[in-house]
Amino acid sequence: MKRICPPALLAAALLLCANTRAAVSPISPFTGNLSEGWESFRTYMGGYDLPDPTGIMGGSASISSSLMSVYLTNSDTSFGLGSSGNAKVADGAQGMGLNGFAQTATITFANPVADFGAYWGAATPPWGPDAPPVEPTPTTVSLAFSDGSFDRFTYFAPDHSGTLAWHGWHFTAGITSISYSGDFVVVDGLQANVIPEPATALLGALGVGVLVVRRWRYAEQKHATAESQPVSWGPWTMGGVKPEIRRGPSGASPKSTT
Repeated sequence: MKRICPPALLAAALLLCANTRAAVSPISPFTGNLSEGWESFRTYMGGYDLPDPTGIMGGSASISSSLMSVYLTNSDTSFGLGSSGNAKVADGAQGMGLNGFAQTATITFANPVADFGAYWGAATPPWGPDAPPVEPTPTTVSLAFSDGSFDRFTYFAPDHSGTLAWHGWHFTAGITSISYSGDFVVVDGLQANVIPEPATALLGALGVGVLVVRRWRYAEQKHATAESQPVSWGPWTMGGVKPEIRRGPSGASPKSTT
């Protein structure tokens, strides 16, 4: 019997992908098609702060805040995180921190991204160089995403090393901006994955559709070829037609009518 490939099946699959409900979920460290490590930026030596806004990730994003300082580890331009020590970096030798309490920065992407993550730190009490060497009190960093979702995490370095911690997210519907707030928040090793533009995504979907149709046609051709081949029935072989078989009155063995 001939099988039919219903076009509705392919359409339903594409609609399922298009109507996925917006959601945000944490993800492990990854390497994205956009990144920023602050290595090419001038440090804050001499009181220099980054312009507001500043282009990052090769021009595919920008970051906006009034007190953005690029620091260099193990130097006169290191960045203190209170009782958690001086901030480390994720890679290279430079990172970026918001130089103040209760500061907010916003990262805006030229195109929507499905994944974003970075290595983070923030200042923890007690403060100052004369603070006793006690375990730091965790501090909170709050985030708001352009899809209306929110998240937060706490940071502290119990060994006073200033080691940064990874936090990343996957967005099923994609986002165009991220705002984060906290005390002297540090960020380095930013990674993001841009969602393909609509034309690129459409071509990808069409490519999947063509592949499905080709496989269906191949299966149909294979099935039709198998039906046209001679069929062997024991010692008889006829051109695709099964010989008539008669059974004797007492259920004797069938015989060919040839």
